[in-house]
Amino acid sequence: MIKAILIDDESQCRNSLSYQLKKYCPQVQLLAQCNSVEEGLKGIAQHHPELVFLDIEMPQMIGFEILQQLTATSFEVIFTTEYDNSISQTNRLKAIDFLHKPINKHELQNAVAKVSIKKKIFV
Repeated sequence: MIKAILIDDESQCRNSLSYQLKKYCPQVQLLAQCNSVEEGLKGIAQHHPELVFLDIEMPQMIGFEILQQLTATSFEVIFTTEYDNSISQTNRLKAIDFLHKPINKHELQNAVAKVSIKKKIFV
C-alpha cells in the first residue's frame, strides 16, 4: 500500500479524487484529506505519507511554497491544478507527476504507477 494524503482547498476536488483513488487505485491508502495549507502541513507531520496529492493554487499559499517550508521531504508529490500556467513550475520541483483537473482516471493510474515503481510497491 502507498500511504497518501490529499491537500486541496476545494471539497468537490477532494471528494472526486478520493473517489477515483478508491475505485481505480486500490494500492493507495488515503490517510487524510486536508483543506488548507496549515492542515496539510500538520497532516504531513502526523501521517508521514509516502505520497502527497497537492493542489497548486490555494488561497493562503501555492503548493510550491508548502514544499519549500519543509526541511526534508521523504514523500513523492503529484501536483493537481486547474491552471495550465503552473505546469512549467512543477518540473523545477521534485514532483513525480502533474494532473490537470478534472482528473482523468487513466492519467491518475499512470501517476500512481510511477510512485509504485519508484517505491517498489506492486499490487
